[in-house]
Amino acid sequence: MTSTASLSEMATKAEAYLAELRRQAPAARMIGEFAVKKGIETVMQRLQTVAPSSVRSDVKPTTVVTDSQIQVEPLDNYDTLTARQIIETLGTLTSAQLQSILDYEILHRNRVTVAQACRRALKDSI
Repeated sequence: MTSTASLSEMATKAEAYLAELRRQAPAARMIGEFAVKKGIETVMQRLQTVAPSSVRSDVKPTTVVTDSQIQVEPLDNYDTLTARQIIETLGTLTSAQLQSILDYEILHRNRVTVAQACRRALKDSI
């Protein structure tokens, strides 16, 4: 009988541990994304000091990602912008920047209006 009680106790502890991990996962991901973003900014700043003529200031660091990777915001403060603010800037961006916004949007907030506007802008830029 004690082994059944021990198994039940272990199962309860395991469930509590998993629940705690699930609760902490979003915060850990956010911290990881922030660390990567700051790391890229630091590298870009250092490159600017070492070789200022070879670093274009108009290029923002971006990466295409899978779920196992972390993506840097395609525009400064992108996550704080409304859909309307993003759509208003699309006409001033390159095809690569538009694709980066579309990829980021689909993986994160997945706003249909932003994704459709990006696709239209990409089509118009061809």
